[in-house]
Amino acid sequence: MKSQIISFTSALLAAVPLVAGAPSPSPCPLVDVVVFPDAFEATALPGYYLESANGIAVLVKPQPENTFAFDEGVGPLGLWNAGPTVDGCAGYSYLNAHQIGSLSASTTYSKLTYDAVATTNWEITIGADLKKVGFPASSDFLACKRPAGSLKKGKYVLFLQNPGVVGPASSTPVTSFASGDGEVLLKSSCVSTKIHINPAA
Repeated sequence: MKSQIISFTSALLAAVPLVAGAPSPSPCPLVDVVVFPDAFEATALPGYYLESANGIAVLVKPQPENTFAFDEGVGPLGLWNAGPTVDGCAGYSYLNAHQIGSLSASTTYSKLTYDAVATTNWEITIGADLKKVGFPASSDFLACKRPAGSLKKGKYVLFLQNPGVVGPASSTPVTSFASGDGEVLLKSSCVSTKIHINPAA
């Protein structure tokens, strides 16, 4: 059964040069976006929801109004205006997992970004937990608290934990993560969580 929690209509706008004689920019669709309460909630941090901050996955509170797009089952997870798009126009960016490091203990984690093209598929079922499919499959996330006094969006930055992917025994244990937007996050500030997909209210 297919399920989407967004809908939109679009029409093309005529491009208007900003300066006489300047080439016309490519027209972007005029889009009317219908938003819904964010359904993706952190189980270990009740009241915190999946969002984007400068193209990285974060948890925010209170519950935002968002425009996610997905088909219930296995496929990409899109969020409106979460990051770059293919044509530079307003549109969906897609939640992707990128393994951190190579042949070290850090390979047990993946950073989560919103990108113009979907490279990661997710198992998305209303009433269940969000799960990355493929190798390594995982529904285990790590929410790492931003440093005290941070003014950046999202109190927590979200990473994916990759069970079963371990580096050599001689690897140095991970003690911190780069947030992806200029901050260092201590592993001691992180909490393991699932991301539960709540039914629409």
